[in-house]
Amino acid sequence: MPSHRLHRKWAEECGFDGEFANEIDRIIDDMEHHDAVKVMVTHVISTEAVVRLIHGLTLGEVKKSLIKFSKMFPRNVRKEAQYLFTELDSKGIKIIKKIYDEYGIEGLKLQYFT
Repeated sequence: MPSHRLHRKWAEECGFDGEFANEIDRIIDDMEHHDAVKVMVTHVISTEAVVRLIHGLTLGEVKKSLIKFSKMFPRNVRKEAQYLFTELDSKGIKIIKKIYDEYGIEGLKLQYFT
């Protein structure tokens, strides 16, 4: 993750109070919450994989874009992106791949919107 100083700089660039940004960083970095943030990010990657498939990207395009996105996160998050659609996938996206392979985008829409 970027340093607190960099977070503060960009928060201020976007019009947020720098002290507020520092406080948020302290909360996120508190080890009591740190793992929860990592779990949320890996779930975001999984959800985003499904959304991108529904929008028509190929499996390869989805994986490539999410690996690129994951580079700003810790190693365990990057691994989740690299494992998408493989047997090493711990979030169940391999099941999404099976639905996609067998039924295409319509199968995904049926799964998520009904």
